[in-house]
Amino acid sequence: GLIFPQQLLFLFFQQTLRRISSLAETPVIILTSSDGIVDRVRAKVVETNEFLGKPIDEDQLIAITRKYLHNALKTDVVVQAN
Repeated sequence: GLIFPQQLLFLFFQQTLRRISSLAETPVIILTSSDGIVDRVRAKVVETNEFLGKPIDEDQLIAITRKYLHNALKTDVVVQAN
């Protein structure tokens, strides 16, 4: 199961981050040594975008990071064009 600090982190995501309009679309990527099904379900329930358990696959982490950076840059370009 989750250790106490992780429980607080999930609670923060659920009750704070996703409810603040300016942060609601901020991508959340969890990197953790806890790779159990319960942890994955909790991460999904609190609307995290990605969940990577250890050992971290560096290629997967780079691909995920690029995906969200690309989306952010695309959004910024659209906003600037208006």
